[in-house]
Amino acid sequence: MGAGGFNRTGYVKIDANLIGQMITAAYYVSDDKLYDYYAPYNEIPTPNPTPQPTPQPSVSTNSSYINFSSEVEASQREQLTIYNSGDAVANISLNIEGNIHCFQLGSENIILYPNNHTAVEIIYSPQKEGDHNATLVLTINGRDIQRVSLTGRAKRKEKSQPNPFPTPEPNPEPRPTPAPEPRISISTNYLSFQTELGNTSKQDLILSNTGNATAQVYLHTEGDSFRIENQSYILEAGSQQRISIIYQPQNDGYHRGTLVVNYNNLTESVNLQGYAEKKR
Repeated sequence: MGAGGFNRTGYVKIDANLIGQMITAAYYVSDDKLYDYYAPYNEIPTPNPTPQPTPQPSVSTNSSYINFSSEVEASQREQLTIYNSGDAVANISLNIEGNIHCFQLGSENIILYPNNHTAVEIIYSPQKEGDHNATLVLTINGRDIQRVSLTGRAKRKEKSQPNPFPTPEPNPEPRPTPAPEPRISISTNYLSFQTELGNTSKQDLILSNTGNATAQVYLHTEGDSFRIENQSYILEAGSQQRISIIYQPQNDGYHRGTLVVNYNNLTESVNLQGYAEKKR
């Protein structure tokens, strides 16, 4: 058999000008290789689709070091801002290495969603004068590590000297007794949820009335994925109330909302964030 399936019958005289056109019609070059147009289909290469990169978090901080200065047996508080500029959730664990007796953390575990940030409080409370050093270690998703240097200087408390000639204080005018007022405090200003689409996730927080009068409290949520079971409470002075917030997403992805707390013409709020995964 000859090329193209024809029976060989002998020699054929072909014009030299047609040879190039015949080769172009029968073959083509791709990736520096020669392929036959008349070959079976599965011999012609199919380009691989462009691989999609795996989503990854990208965590950074607003500073690589924090300096403290305080008196012995006093304390100083500073905040470190943590950013996630990546496209995946960052589960961050924090711990202190070094002088753990002088430095403490306000939070040890954080869930930080893409294109978001949060603040972590670091407390310096020295018990002895001198210089103290430690390192704040951030572990992201169990593998990536970032470090922030912590330095502190503690001074001895200065004793005030009594004035040998004190100026007599004038008799103060009597002040009216302030009217009793409620004061509502919330155990946290941020809640983070994560669940599979079709399921729900519930977290609690505590409302406390630290004032000296009864508070009529009204609550509502903003955001379609969040709800609460009860929307009003009466809190006596010195009492507490546990509030349940339910995350029930209607679609996968990230969701944000707000819990609004109103009492006596005052307003407090709690930021709500959730992530719903598709069912596997």
